[in-house]
Amino acid sequence: MDEKRDARRIPLMVRVEAMWQDDTGTLRIVPGVLEDRSLGGVSVRVNSPIRAGASVELRGQYEQFTGVVTYCRREGVVYIVGVQRTVQYPELLSPEDQ
Repeated sequence: MDEKRDARRIPLMVRVEAMWQDDTGTLRIVPGVLEDRSLGGVSVRVNSPIRAGASVELRGQYEQFTGVVTYCRREGVVYIVGVQRTVQYPELLSPEDQ
């Protein structure tokens, strides 16, 4: 498969909470796991779908950030959600990963 991303993804496994407002305006909070990260975004595995374009906040033990959902695809009983960070953090990757 051809890789279309500009930045290299770093695999990881970090527990987070995903928070967003659904289509009815209800605040949703679900547990999730960050699967990988790059300079511009992350991939998170959650049990509920999050619509593309939704603003989402991800909170973990060591970091918290907001972003916009770029895709959401079902994988078995869970959903893989791509989140583009609102603010990019180059210090998250070592120089050889950039």
